[in-house]
Amino acid sequence: SAFVPVVGMSPFLQVIARNNPITHWCNLARYLAVGPGAIIDPQTHVSVNTFHELVALSVGWIVVLLLIFVPLANRLYRRLT
Repeated sequence: SAFVPVVGMSPFLQVIARNNPITHWCNLARYLAVGPGAIIDPQTHVSVNTFHELVALSVGWIVVLLLIFVPLANRLYRRLT
C-alpha cells in the first residue's frame, strides 16, 4: 500500500496489505506530512485510521518485531562468539 491503493488489490491481498506494518508506517507518514486527508479511502471517503490508532499500531508492530528478533539475534550472537 505504499505505492498502490489497497482497494485496487484482490480481496486476499487486501487483508495482507491492511495488516502489514509497512502500511501503518506509510499511512502515519502520510498523515504527518499531509494531514488527515491523506489517508482517506477512495471508495468510501472515510478516514482509514485516526492519528492515535496509527501511532498505536506502529508502536505495537515495532514492539512485536523487537520481541521476536532481539532474542533471536542475541541467541545467534552468543552461538557465534
